[in-house]
Amino acid sequence: MKILVTGGAGFIGSNLVRRLLDAKHDVTIYDCFSTGVEANIEGLPVEIIRDTISNFDKHDSSAFEVIFHLGMPSTMMLYRNDSVDTMYEAVIGMQRILEACRVHGSKLIFASSSSVYNGLELPHTEDREILIKDFYTEARVAMERMAKLYTDLYGLNSIGFRFFAVYGPHEEAKKGYANMVSQFMWSIMKGDAPRVFGDGTQTRDFTYVDDVTRILAEAMDRTFDRTEIFNIGTAHNYTFNDIIRVINEELGTNVQPVYVPNPIRNYVSTLLADITKLKQHFGAPEIELREGVRRLVNYYKTESAPPDMQKMEDYYVSKVATRGPDEK
Repeated sequence: MKILVTGGAGFIGSNLVRRLLDAKHDVTIYDCFSTGVEANIEGLPVEIIRDTISNFDKHDSSAFEVIFHLGMPSTMMLYRNDSVDTMYEAVIGMQRILEACRVHGSKLIFASSSSVYNGLELPHTEDREILIKDFYTEARVAMERMAKLYTDLYGLNSIGFRFFAVYGPHEEAKKGYANMVSQFMWSIMKGDAPRVFGDGTQTRDFTYVDDVTRILAEAMDRTFDRTEIFNIGTAHNYTFNDIIRVINEELGTNVQPVYVPNPIRNYVSTLLADITKLKQHFGAPEIELREGVRRLVNYYKTESAPPDMQKMEDYYVSKVATRGPDEK
């Protein structure tokens, strides 16, 4: 099957591309390489289209049977630092993708975010009314609304997934924007105290990337009579303190965190997926936290190396700390 993966050089995208190639699909990557990197796809037998997603209509997409749309700005800080251009890329890019799928009959599977649940009580179900708290949430909700509008107007039924705190291999290039599991692990493996905002009791539903890519691949074989939105999470959440403890146990270390005041407005204090709807149509995530951390430790011990922490700290300070990072 001929498949296009937007954002295919990024963290989740490159892991998905590997899964699709293992299943013998013909894969093309569309990426502007703003957060994706060559190293994530080095040696993979793929074609590459280099461009911003807002220029998607300038390229021939008629050959693709399935489009996985992961190539949109995917961290809250990008929307805070440059909200107009980032919103444009996210929203206009989605419209370009939807229009291409309408014209060519491609199946669309796209990424959304659990950040849309900020401020809502637990557990988070897909039918909740969303409280718009920032540009990032507005962009993701607008993308979902457009997908549903294309169902109403043109009968184009797509599948969207709200990702919960995804972590795993090939996240190094995200540096200060990476999931906190990765950031804590990088610090601890270097012997540096991981930095935690607040007291470390904030929680996330941490989801290993292999579960995410498996469910995305399963979606190619699912058909619905309207656009559907699903959570991808584990239905278990853990504190940041839990994560640091498990990483130390798996590494055989005892590096303790440093707690600093939380500078972030509209901070997402807790997330927990309700996956009742997901389990009705897909295999539920199977990789529990300790197993996921163990796999990530093995990856850094055998295949890669943690990012240089000083360079990452310099990046963090210059790009993030001036306005406060979004901890995921």
